[in-house]
Amino acid sequence: MNKALKSEYIQIRVSKQEKQLIKSSAQLAGLDMSSWILDCALNNENKRFSTILNKFAKEEQTFVLAELHDFLCGLNRKNFEPAVYLKPTVSLSNFHINYIIAMIVFRANQLNSTPPKWISDFPILEKPHFGSNLKSLRLHLLINSPVAFKQRNIFIDSTIGDRV
Repeated sequence: MNKALKSEYIQIRVSKQEKQLIKSSAQLAGLDMSSWILDCALNNENKRFSTILNKFAKEEQTFVLAELHDFLCGLNRKNFEPAVYLKPTVSLSNFHINYIIAMIVFRANQLNSTPPKWISDFPILEKPHFGSNLKSLRLHLLINSPVAFKQRNIFIDSTIGDRV
C-alpha cells in the first residue's frame, strides 16, 4: 500500500462480527485493517492489470502474457469492467497492444460485458500477424481465429481459457 501522507479520515460503523471478519481478512493479507479496506475499496484488480502491463513493457516475455491471461480468466462480470477501464499508459508495440486488446475484448465477450472505451484509441494492425510462420497453417488460422483477434488482424488458434 502507498505510504503517502494521510491527512483525511473516514469513520464507518460495523457490527462486531463484521469488524472481526475485516480484522481476520486483513491479518491473512498481512495488512492493517485500514490498508486492507483501502485495497478492497480502491479497485485492486485495476492496480494488478496496470502492474502486469508495466511488467510486460519492461520484459516483453511470453510468460507475462500468460500472467495477463490468468488474470483475465480470474475476473468475473462484476470485477472485469473496473479492472480494465483505465487506458494503459505504458509504451507497447502496436502488435502487443493489439494482442492485449484482443484478449480483453475476447474476455468481455465471454462475460457478456462491455470492453473499455479506450480500445478504439489504438489503431488495428495494418498487416496481418499469424501465430505460425508455416504457410500451410494460414488457412486454418484464418478460419479458426476468434473474432476479437481477427478484428485486430491477429490470427491465432488459442485464446482466453486455452493454453498452448
